[in-house]
Amino acid sequence: MVLSHFREETRMKQDSLEQTVITILYSRTLVLFAVLYLSACTSHQIPFNYAGNLPDNIVITSDVPGVEARIHYLGVGGFAVEVAGHLAITAPFYSHLPWWKVVLPVSENRIRINDNFPPELRDSHEGPNVEVIVAGHAHYDHLMDVPYLMQQHLESATLVASVTGVTQVNQKLGLDCDDRSRVMPAQLNEWVSIGDHLRVYTLKASHAPHLSFPPITLMKGNRNCEKKPRLASPWGWKMGEPYAYLIDFLDDDGKILFRIFHQDSASDAQVVKIPAEMLESKRIDLATIVLAGFEKADRYPEAVVEETNASLYLVGHWESFFTARKIPIATPFSSLTDFVERLKPAVDKVGGKWLFMKPGASILLKTQ
Repeated sequence: MVLSHFREETRMKQDSLEQTVITILYSRTLVLFAVLYLSACTSHQIPFNYAGNLPDNIVITSDVPGVEARIHYLGVGGFAVEVAGHLAITAPFYSHLPWWKVVLPVSENRIRINDNFPPELRDSHEGPNVEVIVAGHAHYDHLMDVPYLMQQHLESATLVASVTGVTQVNQKLGLDCDDRSRVMPAQLNEWVSIGDHLRVYTLKASHAPHLSFPPITLMKGNRNCEKKPRLASPWGWKMGEPYAYLIDFLDDDGKILFRIFHQDSASDAQVVKIPAEMLESKRIDLATIVLAGFEKADRYPEAVVEETNASLYLVGHWESFFTARKIPIATPFSSLTDFVERLKPAVDKVGGKWLFMKPGASILLKTQ
């Protein structure tokens, strides 16, 4: 009993010290974000649909004939992919908090989520339910909206994320930290099966720093069941271990119908390594990569394009997540033009295609 009391008192002192440090950092971060955000918003203004008119169908090359994939861009890091009656999504974000609210006690914007999350992806819609939600890291702009979506619209879905990610989501769901009824911790270099027709393979990744000099990544840290997460503000959503994934859609016999590479943070060259035997057995049909922070990572996106050798690259996390969707879109902190100048020759070299999709748009991929 005495030892338990001592541990609890020590933990409370540590928490108090941590809160004091965070408060100091808050004030400095507010100034930093103000300078960065104002400079970014005045420079990189782009049309709502950068790529021009999106075609109804894009033909891809696949070794499985007759496969179709419907892809819906949900915005920020979120993509929904439906293949052969099965649905997987990557973590979407709709709340779009103003930058200065990042350090305040706020949560998800349920009105925006309900207004923008596509009805055809909800459990209430006739058709397949979303079976898995995949998140590469656990910052607020990737996971803060997910618990509400899982409670209100995606009751059949399982979240695959880092231990930090599933710990934070379980906290918001009101579940015990080690409850695995709605979440599944990603296992590095291992497959995680979701039913009989979906599986997820976890790859090591990294997260580009938010600042270059000195290199600082905000909201770093890990969560686990030893300490209850504080999620009153977006700042409380710690990054955890950053991952990339392979997501396979399988037929009834276990044959791969469609393969996705998903990454939601720009990573340094040579960090993401896909086992050679996997690439030999099935080419990646779709790779989702990100624009945000690319210039602060080593050879991104070139290195990840060389590693994945995909048929099609879709760019996510390219629009501002500080403001509600509007025309024109502002790309904060990063130059879309510079990104394209590096992406295009890299994709041309591997014989693939690339595309920016406007939030809310969808495309149909067909095999030849």
